[in-house]
Amino acid sequence: MKDTLKIFVERIRDGEPEEIQEELLPLFMDIHEEEMRFEDKVALEGTAYVTDDWLILRMHIQTKVQLTCSVCNNKFEFEIDIQDFMHEEPLENIRDKVFDILPVVREHLLLAVPFYPQCGITTCLHRKEIEPYLKKDHPSNSPFKDL
Repeated sequence: MKDTLKIFVERIRDGEPEEIQEELLPLFMDIHEEEMRFEDKVALEGTAYVTDDWLILRMHIQTKVQLTCSVCNNKFEFEIDIQDFMHEEPLENIRDKVFDILPVVREHLLLAVPFYPQCGITTCLHRKEIEPYLKKDHPSNSPFKDL
């Protein structure tokens, strides 16, 4: 398993871009939660190049994540497909002229996960079954009102 994916800035300083084409195991995500599990490989494809004082990364990132619906609690698979990912890093911030792109990829994958995941992507597929329990006047919503 790779724990780093390094770009050596001095190798690409002459204007020749470095092609990135990797398939990574999801272990680098370091997520240990039942509600969100990265189990599929992460596919990276793109280029890295240097312009003046910047390292530029342009990539396509693709994977799947197992999520729990925030409404019905069912597990479902959510596809992450970041088409035009671009990251700019000042060369002065890159120590020893070696840049590890995995933390940047990890951050963007986590940002692509919906904050309130729902099994129908934008709405819960089981919402009609659950809707009666969401109403204020449903008996299950106030079990202690007669006490």
